[in-house]
Amino acid sequence: MDGMIDIHNHTLYGVDDGSKNVEQSKNMLAKAYDEGIRGIIFTPHHNPYRWDIGIEELRNKYDELKEYASEKYPGLKLYLGSELYYGKETISELNGKKALTMADSKYVLAEFSTAVLYKDLKQAIMDIQQNGYWPIIAHVERYECIFKKPEYIDEMKDIGAFIQVNASAVIGEVSRQEKKFVKGLLKRGNVDFVATDAHRDKLRSPRLKECSEYLVKRYGVEYTERLLKNNPMHVINNEYIEE
Repeated sequence: MDGMIDIHNHTLYGVDDGSKNVEQSKNMLAKAYDEGIRGIIFTPHHNPYRWDIGIEELRNKYDELKEYASEKYPGLKLYLGSELYYGKETISELNGKKALTMADSKYVLAEFSTAVLYKDLKQAIMDIQQNGYWPIIAHVERYECIFKKPEYIDEMKDIGAFIQVNASAVIGEVSRQEKKFVKGLLKRGNVDFVATDAHRDKLRSPRLKECSEYLVKRYGVEYTERLLKNNPMHVINNEYIEE
């Protein structure tokens, strides 16, 4: 499926545990393009306790890769965002423009400790919403509190969360339990985005083709396009996704 948009990846080099240098980033762009990806929102980790990278540096590296991609890969559009490790300072950083939203939209990609308590996750969703942002919960299959009680997903969506799962979890490159969990979410229509969460040009590379083929076969073209194309485009256009 051509025209896919990857909303979660670590292609921007030298800023987190993703791409280590500009050559690796260029290799990742090449792989993404070959996979049929035509839009990428870079989402470097934002965690002031682990990576202290200023927005100016992020934008400079983004501009460099954007210029390279425009010359090398026709039709490939790049955008800048972040994956926010949610903490007590997250809202103030967003409001103070010290943390990036997704492609300058109201959407926020938030991740949490795998051991996060559900009450804290729920409160974070409400806090993000109440401050005028739209929360996307990153790789939801990793959180123990939800994994044990998938019915929490319905409540999370009811209070305004959007759900992202990793392509690797869809095609089974995780534990059998995680794959079963994600399969259940897809079957119930609970997933809003599937993304690569790519970190490298070899292992954990930006792969979506196999995943898209699996999704089309199991859940149909319409749902697959919503997950990989339409909903991501709503993020880029700063449009609220109606369920």
